[in-house]
Amino acid sequence: MTDPAVTQSRDSLEGIGGWLLIPFFGLLLSAFDHANAVFDHELPKAAIEILVGHIVMAIGSLVVFTVMCRRLAIVPMLVIVYAVTDIAFHSLAYVATVTDLLGIDPEIATGEQPRVLESLRMTVAFWFVFVPYFLVSKRVKATFDDDPDLGD
Repeated sequence: MTDPAVTQSRDSLEGIGGWLLIPFFGLLLSAFDHANAVFDHELPKAAIEILVGHIVMAIGSLVVFTVMCRRLAIVPMLVIVYAVTDIAFHSLAYVATVTDLLGIDPEIATGEQPRVLESLRMTVAFWFVFVPYFLVSKRVKATFDDDPDLGD
């Protein structure tokens, strides 16, 4: 038999609300940011790898957002995988602007460096906060886990 206090606590935490709204809308904004980069910046036009990366990250963000809307139990793991991939992609894009890794025209690379570095900083800061949140939050557990026991 489930403790009524635990059930009441679970009911109050269940659902996409509170701090969970920030990564929820952050995933949607990430899709638009990656799509915007495809059309609005020089770097994706200079390196096919960066272009494909932005497209894959935009689609990945929408997939995670959609799965999150359906409140499936796989969401916390998917968000963490997306976060690691997002950081890796932004890191690769930055390295490509400061080295000759992808053979990008040095003039384009130099012009894109500040924007790419800012994007990397924002991505790392965002996921630095929300990956631990997805690992320990009772709201995340109540919203995306089928286990009725929230634990301590």
